[in-house]
Amino acid sequence: MRIQRFEDHDPVEPAGHTGFASRRLVNSKNGGDGTVSVTHASIRPYGAAVAHVHDHSVQIYVCLEGRLTVGDGEGERELERLSTVVFEAGSPHFVENRTSEPAAALVITAPELRRD
Repeated sequence: MRIQRFEDHDPVEPAGHTGFASRRLVNSKNGGDGTVSVTHASIRPYGAAVAHVHDHSVQIYVCLEGRLTVGDGEGERELERLSTVVFEAGSPHFVENRTSEPAAALVITAPELRRD
């Protein structure tokens, strides 16, 4: 068993994301085995992850606070607190906070994305 504190993970802004402060809570560099990663994303008002694809990973967003607009090649929807969206591997998708209030999400990716 390995317990980690939220504050022990430095926030990063992933490439192609504006206004995101992502903390990688679980990945292969901090106790995970690479089969899944868990990231906490704080999204500032009007922050956005432009349309992109994860060819080999499923990505699940769980909205923790605020409202997020999410979309894929077939349309867009709004996520509110505790609602989820699943982006299948190879599916182009985007995530935006189109409001003047901050938002946050838990992002679960399987297998984890390889980033340095």
